[in-house]
Amino acid sequence: MPLTISLHFPTGKYVAAAWNDRTEPEWPPHPARFCLGLVDALHKSGNHPDERAALQSLCAQGSPEIILPENVVSHSQSGYYVPQNPTTFKGGITPGRKPRSFPTVMLDSEKPCVFFHWPQASLEATQLDALAALLTKLPRFGHSSSLVIAEVSDALQARGLRLIPAGGEFPHTPQHLLRVPYSGMLESAEASFNATDREKERIALVAKNEKKAKPGKFLSPSASPRGRHDPAHQWESYSPATESNPISSLWDERIIILQRKSGDILPITAALALTSTFHRTILDRWDRDGTRGPVPEWISGHRLDGSRTKKPHLAIFTLPDIRSRFLGDSAESLIHASGSIKAIGLAIPRPESLELAPALLRSELKMLLQALFTDNGGQEIQIVSRSRSWASDFTLESEIRPILAVRPHRWTKPSDIWASVTPVILDKHPKTNFKKDPHAWAASCADIISKSIVRAGLPEPIEIIAGIHSPIDGVPPASAFPAQEKRPGRQARFHVHATVRFAENVRGPLLIGAGRYRGYGQFIPLTNPKKP
Repeated sequence: MPLTISLHFPTGKYVAAAWNDRTEPEWPPHPARFCLGLVDALHKSGNHPDERAALQSLCAQGSPEIILPENVVSHSQSGYYVPQNPTTFKGGITPGRKPRSFPTVMLDSEKPCVFFHWPQASLEATQLDALAALLTKLPRFGHSSSLVIAEVSDALQARGLRLIPAGGEFPHTPQHLLRVPYSGMLESAEASFNATDREKERIALVAKNEKKAKPGKFLSPSASPRGRHDPAHQWESYSPATESNPISSLWDERIIILQRKSGDILPITAALALTSTFHRTILDRWDRDGTRGPVPEWISGHRLDGSRTKKPHLAIFTLPDIRSRFLGDSAESLIHASGSIKAIGLAIPRPESLELAPALLRSELKMLLQALFTDNGGQEIQIVSRSRSWASDFTLESEIRPILAVRPHRWTKPSDIWASVTPVILDKHPKTNFKKDPHAWAASCADIISKSIVRAGLPEPIEIIAGIHSPIDGVPPASAFPAQEKRPGRQARFHVHATVRFAENVRGPLLIGAGRYRGYGQFIPLTNPKKP
């Protein structure tokens, strides 16, 4: 029997900090946070046996589907000063004020609701009644200012963005990584919470800091590390559910993202240098131990005889930190855009385009990740340029940072309008000279791009605007990007920015043109109603 729990936020806001960055809001809400809130409500109301059994059964249901309101705006209220409570240890301590931030998500005022949905729940009728009674005792979800009204619903009536547990054996980077409930979570939370041990630890920390205190200065005791008293966490990958079947590109929307961890910070104009160097690294590490054999055609881009493959193959692109009003970003987030490369993306061709069995493709993909990371004793890889002028470290950690650039859905979600982030390298030369007739030149470029899109298996666009600049704020003009190396006996190809409009939604990743396998011709979907 399906089970749905609705969470109505009467103040129209959800206030909670991300688990890995206390200045960023937690969105979507983690189901485990909700269940831990019920644990708190259970004990404050007397730990009734029926309610306890209902909560245990709810946690055992595992990862729910999540339905979110579509129109949300996130921001962080910072600059507030909150004095710490004085302690009674050794006459009392009056520490100084500390700045606080309150990461907040403002929900749609008409439907400020979030839904947790278990399609195959197994709760008895008596447990449902006890759970409904326990939900009425939950005053807040997240911060104390984040008031909530929680209820049980027999059927799912919600409409909005639906997130489902990703699962599956296909290695990819999930859109969201959330803490979820599990069987035994209630007992784990109770075992982790020990008031006596917390007080002993606090007294020890105060005594330690008192020795370091200087005359005339406030004594600020350290807080107990929160994670030490948290229950064990279980994580689940979540991805948006597609209600319809939009047209897909040659590459699977389940991309793999390698986040930059340290080293030199590269601008978006270094996309070609970074992706080319990374591809050489793949080829170098594939068979270092002599056990994997020849590099598969879809990874190397070449057949066994050395000739170029005619089939789609692995595309390597960069994920820069860009923000724009056309991407639906808030005005606050525009200020923090750096324009630097935050991650590397790997787009895997679909098995049907390779005429390859899905199981074999998954096996070779796992071998690729093993060659890059497992053989090196971790989840990190250093990419160094041939000239050793720069070096950056990237990681395959499943931990997703709050930054927008490393969220897969930002680059793959369906849209009818796409704009280039890196310029498209034209397959042919424009028929008209730019200086003689700029309009005819732009029309010729648009025609070349349109034919490239059709050859990539996508429908013919209804409109293409080609030019030197991208409509995305902060993206450099096409002339700022270095050209590809000249082919022997041929002229260097042109590269231009473009905005493409389709008659229907197309799902990414969208990579177009002669440089699509090495970071050029990368597009991002536009979501703002005020389309350029």
